[in-house]
Amino acid sequence: MKKLIVYISMSLILFSTAIIHAQEQGVAKRIAFSKASPDEKYLQYIKWLKEINADYEYVDLAGMSLADAQKEMQTCSGLVVTGGQDVHPSMYGKAKDAGRCGPFDQKRDALEITLIKLALEKKIPIFAICRGAQILNVTQGGSLIIDIDQDYHSIIQHRVATADGATHDINIDKKSWLYQLTKLEKGRVNSFHHQAVDKLAPVFVSWAKAQDGIIEAYGWKEPAGKSFLIAVQWHPERMAKDEPFSKMLALKFLEAVASQK
Repeated sequence: MKKLIVYISMSLILFSTAIIHAQEQGVAKRIAFSKASPDEKYLQYIKWLKEINADYEYVDLAGMSLADAQKEMQTCSGLVVTGGQDVHPSMYGKAKDAGRCGPFDQKRDALEITLIKLALEKKIPIFAICRGAQILNVTQGGSLIIDIDQDYHSIIQHRVATADGATHDINIDKKSWLYQLTKLEKGRVNSFHHQAVDKLAPVFVSWAKAQDGIIEAYGWKEPAGKSFLIAVQWHPERMAKDEPFSKMLALKFLEAVASQK
């Protein structure tokens, strides 16, 4: 346990040093959020990253026209695709199941698809969280579980009606990037969702799963030449500051953003 604490502490120091170095070089990076307002739960995404580096610039693209959002993205070095309402099932071949999920915001669906595609074209870092991880999977040809309770019959509670949400354990693939970063085979995360990745797009590989087999984190199967990418089903912005599945991921994302030319 002591070795793990030392490893995490050293990793945080190294990541923080990289970010500080970028700032000293006069690099003013800008991060786009697909939705970071108006409710407090959305503002938490900005606060979470600002607690790590208050000097980064941020832009909330929610509600913008596609043209304005694309223009703003040209000035950004990173994209955070945040949580929220269900992705419309017509986007992944399950339109007939629309009555079993929702509410929807199809303007947001269209906006986030555009943002993701542009980020991938520009090869800028992407951090996809909860709904963000779901719609990212959909953009690459994957699908979603319409409703975990009805369709998956899990013994794990993935959502409860409290501000803190549910919590459950995850098992991390020892071959994954997530394991390489944290050196952890297991962990505990929060959970605020009734949908999840069903068929994972062929370009991705699972990094971690809940004990019921639901995918909790994933990334590129072949990352060479592609955008830096982290996709998680949990909400790192709602976790304790020093949780390895929150701060270490945020620092690695910010390090990738800082390295953008």
